[in-house]
Amino acid sequence: MTTALLAQDSAEEGFGLQAGPYAFFFFAAMGLALVFLLFSMRKHTRRVRFNDAGLTDAERMGRLDDGDPRNDAR
Repeated sequence: MTTALLAQDSAEEGFGLQAGPYAFFFFAAMGLALVFLLFSMRKHTRRVRFNDAGLTDAERMGRLDDGDPRNDAR
């Protein structure tokens, strides 16, 4: 019986749940952050330089064997 009354009261009042201006500003801020991140990602992906020689991983690893002690396998 009490749950029916609580359900009826909540349906009538709605507990004041509305989108309101705070939800709009939050949604707009998230949209601006997304646009900023997309432009930043686009700028960084333009800076990526690909290997024009087309070397395989094994060939690149063979080139690291130049006597540098930091390149020693452990």
